Amino acid sequence: MADLRFPYRNTLKETIQTLRNKKPISSLTFKFEDDVFYKSRDLQEAILENKTSGIVECLKIRNFCVDLETHNKCFDFFLECLEGPSNETKIFFYCSFFPLTMSDAKRFAKSISPNGNITALSLMGGRQGFFREEGTFECVFDAILKQGAVKGLQLTLLSFNEIVKRASTMSGLATNTTLKELELNFIQPDHSKVDDNGMAELSKVLRRNKGLEKIDVCRQMMTNAGRRSLLDSLRDNVTLLTLNTTRLPLLIDPLEKEDPEERRERLVLQSQIDKHTEWNRLYQRCKNSKRSISQGAYPKLLSALGNKPLALYNFLKDHNPKLLDHSPSPGTTNHPNRLRQIQSQTQSPGRRRSLRLLKKRRHPTIAISVAAAAGVKRRRVLSPIRTCS
Repeated sequence: MADLRFPYRNTLKETIQTLRNKKPISSLTFKFEDDVFYKSRDLQEAILENKTSGIVECLKIRNFCVDLETHNKCFDFFLECLEGPSNETKIFFYCSFFPLTMSDAKRFAKSISPNGNITALSLMGGRQGFFREEGTFECVFDAILKQGAVKGLQLTLLSFNEIVKRASTMSGLATNTTLKELELNFIQPDHSKVDDNGMAELSKVLRRNKGLEKIDVCRQMMTNAGRRSLLDSLRDNVTLLTLNTTRLPLLIDPLEKEDPEERRERLVLQSQIDKHTEWNRLYQRCKNSKRSISQGAYPKLLSALGNKPLALYNFLKDHNPKLLDHSPSPGTTNHPNRLRQIQSQTQSPGRRRSLRLLKKRRHPTIAISVAAAAGVKRRRVLSPIRTCS
C-alpha cells in the first residue's frame, strides 16, 4: 500500500494520479501552507471524491496556514473529509497552529457524530493551545465517546490545561466501553505543567472503567505521586492491559537532569504497574478462552491470579461458582462463603485434607484454556493509534 506525503515527498500530479487509479493508500499526508492550499484544489477534490471508496486508510491533515482566513478554509476541508455517514477512511490526524474556537468545536463534534467508521483520531496543537478555549475539549471528547466507533484517541499538545481532570470529571469516560486506547503526549517538557491532580482523577475513572485497554502518558505529565495514584487504582481494574507512564515528550530537553532517587522510584512504580497489567492480561485470556484447563496447571493459574484478588474472584465466579456459593447446603450451618464451608466440612481435629485434592475430586475440568491463559502466542494486532503518529 502506498504512503503518500504531499508536498514534501510526492508531487501534486503523482498524488492525484494515485487517487484516481484507485490504488490502496495506507497513509496520505497533506501539509497545507498558505500558498499550497489554493494550488491544490484538484487534490482536495480527488480526496473528497474517494472518501467513500475506502482506498485511503489514514488521512493526515497538517494545517500550517498562517493566514487565519486560509487556516479556517483548511479546517473546513478537514471537516468535509471527516464527516459521515458513508465515509470509509478509518484513521484521521489533524494538526493546527491555532486554537479551536467553541463554534469550531461544535462543528467538529457534529462531523464526528454521524461517522461510524472512524477507529482512531489523533489531534496535535501548537503553541497557542489547541483546546485553550474553555469547553472546546469537552465538546469534542463527549462526541467521541457518544459516537462509539472511535477506539483510539491520541492527543499531542503543548499544555493539557487540566484536560485529564476535565476528561475524568466532566465526561462519561468512567462508564464508557468503546474507547480502548488513550495516548497523551507533551510536545516539549515543562515542569510547571505537571498534573498529579489530573492523574488522581483519572485513577478514580480507572476503578470503574471497563473499556480502556491501553493508556500511554508522557513522563512529564506527572510526578511519582501521580504514578502511585494510578497504581492504587489498578487493584480495582481487570481490563487495562497496558499502562505506560514513562513516554518521553516529542522534544527532549538536553539539560534536563532527573533526581536519582526519583528515577529509581519511578522505575519501581512502573514495574509494579506492569505487574498489575500482566495479571490483567492473564485474567482476560482465561476469560475469553474456550478451551479446557488441565488439572496440573490449575493451581499455578490460581496462584498467579491470587496476586489480584478481584481477578481471582471474578475468575472463580465465572467458572467455579460453587466455591463462592453463599447459600448453605442442607444440614450445614450458614457460612459466609462456600470456600469456608468446604473447609469446615472436610477438616477434622485429627485429619486435614488438601483443598487442591478436594477440588480435584469434586469439581470437573473447567472450560478454560490454560494454553491460552499461560502462554500461547496471540496474533499481533497493530494499534490504530500508532498509525496516526
